[in-house]
Parts: sequence; structure tokens; C-alpha cells
Amino acid sequence: MLLESSQRAAAPSVRLAVYLRLAAILAAIVMALPALRDAAVVHGPPLTEDGYYALTVARNLAHGHGMTIDGTTLSNGFQPLFTVIESLAFTLGGASETLAIRWVFLFAWLFHVAGALMCAAFVRDLWPARHGTEERDLRGPLAAIFYLGSPLLFGHAYNGLATGCVLFFYLTTLRHLQTGGAETARGRLLLGMLIGLLVLARIDAAFFAVSVGLWLLWTNRQAGIASAIARAGIVAVVALAVSGPWWAYNLLDFGSVLPTSGGALQATGLTPPRAHYALWALRAVFMPWLFFGQMDDYFGYATSLPYYWGFGYISAASTLRLVLIALLGFALWRAIRRRAFDDDLARLRTSDMRDARRGLVALGLLAAAMLPLVVYYAFFFGSYWFYYRYFMPVAILPFVAAPLVAARLQFATLRACRFAAAAIVAAGAQAILWPVLAYQGWTFNPGAVYFDQVKLVAANVPPSETVAAGQSGTLGYFRDHVVNTDGKVNLDALHYKGRIWEYLRLRKINWYVDWPFYVSRHIGVPLDAATGLPVEAGNGWKLKAQRNGFYLYHYEPPAQS
Repeated sequence: MLLESSQRAAAPSVRLAVYLRLAAILAAIVMALPALRDAAVVHGPPLTEDGYYALTVARNLAHGHGMTIDGTTLSNGFQPLFTVIESLAFTLGGASETLAIRWVFLFAWLFHVAGALMCAAFVRDLWPARHGTEERDLRGPLAAIFYLGSPLLFGHAYNGLATGCVLFFYLTTLRHLQTGGAETARGRLLLGMLIGLLVLARIDAAFFAVSVGLWLLWTNRQAGIASAIARAGIVAVVALAVSGPWWAYNLLDFGSVLPTSGGALQATGLTPPRAHYALWALRAVFMPWLFFGQMDDYFGYATSLPYYWGFGYISAASTLRLVLIALLGFALWRAIRRRAFDDDLARLRTSDMRDARRGLVALGLLAAAMLPLVVYYAFFFGSYWFYYRYFMPVAILPFVAAPLVAARLQFATLRACRFAAAAIVAAGAQAILWPVLAYQGWTFNPGAVYFDQVKLVAANVPPSETVAAGQSGTLGYFRDHVVNTDGKVNLDALHYKGRIWEYLRLRKINWYVDWPFYVSRHIGVPLDAATGLPVEAGNGWKLKAQRNGFYLYHYEPPAQS
């Protein structure tokens, strides 16, 4: 009788696990919709201006022009692994740009879905299951749903850049460590390969590589210094062998291991805007299921408001995140005070929980690496508007925690179960909503691709003439004879930082197009003190046309008497 009662109690959980798996599969299928949308909108968001830098290099690589931004100028201002994969998309697409972009979306989809599967595997074995296999079986599909249901990750996974690829390799490395990959010689070889690929996916993963290396030295210290160095060293050697060609390319052709995109954006010092955006980005990645694009406070920042340091403009979205994070923190504090995890901690010490212990260590290594990563960007990178992309690996922590909590709450009180169900439904609904909207050509960041800049140039500049721009990603993809001036993908421009107008004169470039900030910074045209807009003429440049915030100037020096 007791056995029959237990089986009847477990039945709802078994059915729920089946439903959740079906929901996760449906979400994964729907995520492929951006690759199938109409040709009229396939080049639009979630692709972004910066994504088009990588796409341009990928296209040139596929067409035999090397790693160049314009067919001739070598560039390293991109993350290499996914860009090389994108070049395969252009090879498969052949002469069809539309087909090539569809392949780009499909490759992004593969990494996104594979990341969800790897997250599911990692979460399944990360913590003792108080309610046995029923609870454990819920974790995997829940992890996939929460991962796929994040609008913040959706925007980054399909923007033409490497974020989805990066998170996949982080999660794969965590899973490898969780399953004992650092404990055998063969496992350490594979660990080195994974770390090498992770660094190729995004070079700031070097913080995580250092974290893992120091941990290997520490954990193997009892075997002797020589043995500890050998075990950590083999991982380092293999990782360097995998990523070495990229470092050699940077050093030999650009004189530095830091890509030009990093050099262009570096600026030392923690300023008020950086503090604001760093805290905003951390709130976003710790609550990755609440993101509203241009409706979020990322676009509502105002320096004149009293919350300048660290908070800036407090929008409804930001307030909601703060409240939810505070409530979850309070709930965790109460659970700890009530010793709710004592049984779990006791189970962790048993022999059958080795994967859980190793997984928690791996997660600790990730957290340890994220602290210097956040500090590095906040103190040394002036591109604070990108912090929410740079900090995305931090989102792995909530992606892991949410399904663990939701699975446990299914066996708690009815009130707790309803709260978890609401969170699951919200994540699942977003996993369907955002790709469906993207399929229709609508996203939460419609201005991310600068089509107005392209149209402005096409209407006013002869195709044979060269145009310069600080923001040249979209323009350089859709038009030949484009020169980048902010240095992200053009090393020569970095050498003229602060006096770009001299570089343009040296290159005999007579057209420049960009926003007012770049117009003033790069060609020296003054901004009107009252409006903040560039004046009609200045420093030899004359305004020819404008369109939705983009200003097109032509160089017309005064006649010499």
C-alpha cells in the first residue's frame, strides 16, 4: 500500500517532466524561426551594427580575401571562432547574401540550443535531489526552458556576434569539470582543448582560464610541486596550442595580443556613467528574463538626474529587477537561517555526490573569474553601453540556479508551487514570443542595424567614392569603399586617435557620415552649444545631408588666396 501511494504521488511529477520536455523541444524548434523569415527583413535585428563587422570579415574570408574588413585591410577587431564559423555560412550561401544570413542564424541556433542542452546536463547533477529521481528529472527540461526563455540571451545569441557560442563553451567546460575531466590525463587534454576554444570564442575568457589553472595547481599540490605544475601545464600548453594561431596573428600583424576593437575602446578610470552601466548590466544578467530593449533603462540614462553614481535613471524595468533580486536574496537568507539546506549539505559529502561537488567547484571557478572580468571592463573599457554583453557569462549563475529552485518548489507548498509555475510559464512564453516576433521582423531593438546611414550614403555619394565613418559595420557590409575611423577594425585609425581628420586627409577621403558625437570627434566639426548638433560647416567640412540622426559631410576646404 505504501509503495502504491508513493507511485501515485510521483505520477504528477512524471507527467510534468514529460510536458516540460515537450515544451523545451517546442521552444528549441521555434528558436530557428529567424533563419526562415522573409528576405525583406532577414538582414535586420536581432543582427546589430557590431555584428555586421564580424559578418563582413566572415564574408571576405569565405570569398578568399582573408581576414579583412574591406577586402584588403587586415583586421583583428572580432572574436575569431564564431567569425570563422560564419565564414562557412557565406561559403554555403554562395552568391546569395540572403541564404548566407539564413545559415548564420542556423549556426547561432545550433549554439543556442546546444548551450541549453549543456546547461540542462550540468544542472541535473549539480545539487542533491531531496525528492529523488522525480525532482532530478524536472531539472533538465526546466534548465533548457529558462535558458531559451531569456530575451536578453536571445538578443545576444542571434546578433551576428559570438555570445551564444561563448556561453556554450563555458557550459561545456563546466560540464567537463563536473564529470571529472580534470582528474585524468586524457581529461586534462580535453580540458585544455575546451579552454583554448573558449578563449578563441572570446578572449576575455582568459580570466576563467587563469582561474582553472590556479585551481589545478592548488588541488594537485599534495602530489608534489612538479606533478602539480605538470598537470596544470598540460592544460595550459594544449589551450595555447589551440588558441596560439590567433595570438601569433595578432602579434605579427598588429604588434599586440589585444585586438584593435579592445584598443579602440580602452580608457582607464571608473567614471559615473561606467558605474551606472556596470550596475545596470549586472542587474540585467542576474535577472536575464526581464529585458525590454529600447524600453529598458539602458536607453533611458540621464546624467542630470540625482541618481548619477551607480543608478542613473531608474525605470520600471530596473526597479522590477531590483525588487525581484532583493526578494530572492531575502528568501535565500531566510532559508539559510532556517537551516533548510542542512540535509542537502550533508548529502553533498556522500560518495554518490561527486559530480555535484565537482560541479559546485566549477561554478565557483566561474564566479571567481567573473569578478576580475567585471572590474576589468568597468575600470578599463570606455564602451559602457556594451557592458551587458561583456557580462553575459555571469548569467550562467541564474541560469543554473533558477531550474534548481523551480524543481524543488514543485514538491513544496501549493503557494510555492504556483510561484514556480508562474516563472516557468513566463520563461516558456518568452521562448516562443521573441523568435515569433523576430520572424515577423519586429524586435525590442529595432535601431540596432543602421539602415538609415546606408540609405543616406546611397542617395548622396557616388558608389566609386570612399566614405569614412566611426560606426561602419552596417555601412561597410552593404557598401564598398568604406573606411572605419574609430579603430575597432582598422589599426591605422588607432594611430591617429584624436586627430582622425589628419588620417582622412592622408587617405584623401572626402566623405564622412555618422552621429553628431563622431562628427565632432573625428572630423572636428563643432557642435552647437544650444542643440548639441553639428554646425553646417567647420574644419574644412560641409554638411550635405542628414537622415534620422546621421550627418553626411563633404570635405570642401576654403579656397586659398
